[in-house]
Amino acid sequence: MCEELKAVSTEVNTLTGDTLTLSYNYNKISFGDYFYWYKQDPGKAPEFLISHSTSGVAGEAAVDGLKINVKTNQLQMIISSSFFITSDINF
Repeated sequence: MCEELKAVSTEVNTLTGDTLTLSYNYNKISFGDYFYWYKQDPGKAPEFLISHSTSGVAGEAAVDGLKINVKTNQLQMIISSSFFITSDINF
């Protein structure tokens, strides 16, 4: 069981047209753990984006432009520039 995810950076910036990578360190994950990513715009309910297994294989994806990378002790969501519609997105 995944015990804790901690953001590598609390703030990430990118230039228009570049990809953005959100990285989270973990101390332990177990085979069978599953991860769900959401975004939340200010004043709105969370919106499901993508789910994946510990191997990084995506299960369900609600939007295009997202890629998951699982490294030793780190999960990454790589967001392509085509994903961004607004400039104020919180994860």
